[in-house]
Amino acid sequence: MTRKFLVSLTPLLAVAAFVVLPATAQGVPHLYQNKVIVTEGKRVRDFGWGNFKFTNGSRGEIECRNVFAGYLENPAGGGAARGKTEAWDTFECVDPTCAALGGTGEVIPEKKPWSVETKEPESGAFTVKTGETNGPTSIYFTLKCGSERIVLEGGLTANYQAPQNEAIGYPAYLKYDQPGAGELESEHLGGFQVSSPGGQKQAFEGYTAFEKLELSAVGF
Repeated sequence: MTRKFLVSLTPLLAVAAFVVLPATAQGVPHLYQNKVIVTEGKRVRDFGWGNFKFTNGSRGEIECRNVFAGYLENPAGGGAARGKTEAWDTFECVDPTCAALGGTGEVIPEKKPWSVETKEPESGAFTVKTGETNGPTSIYFTLKCGSERIVLEGGLTANYQAPQNEAIGYPAYLKYDQPGAGELESEHLGGFQVSSPGGQKQAFEGYTAFEKLELSAVGF
């Protein structure tokens, strides 16, 4: 299995349960497993991988491979499926600006866990939001190059894309190329745009048995 942060997955020979997030008639996504709604408050573990690019007019571009993990659940009392990103790691970062100075750039995720929310902003279109801008659930990354430290803070919203194959082991995807996907703010250099480079996407699926995670506006 090849994991790129941010992207392909070789089909896995595993007996997987389907995990589905259909929406109600009101467009509120809920979490399903084996096409049966998950009990409110029960956590379903997930993990993902792919590439992220951070772009700033002054600092340039930094691209890293990433892996992350957490959970989704149907909240007790109702409402859209939500969860947390509890682990996130970056590796093999490419930072031309730092390399030109003889260094090796790093991007360090911090202050986890990060909140995750699911929404259906329009019929048939789903988003997954991680963190928020200027709020108590902001996400944080620290960019490092030698003694340089740049702290980025904010929230990110991804477009959801269903699995491209019904076979076991094919993941769903998150894509950050749309307008408004997210810009993380720094104190001195302004905003860093976060994107999925070269049309790539972040893949994600169930953690326990490589279950499919899906968002749907229709029943099953």
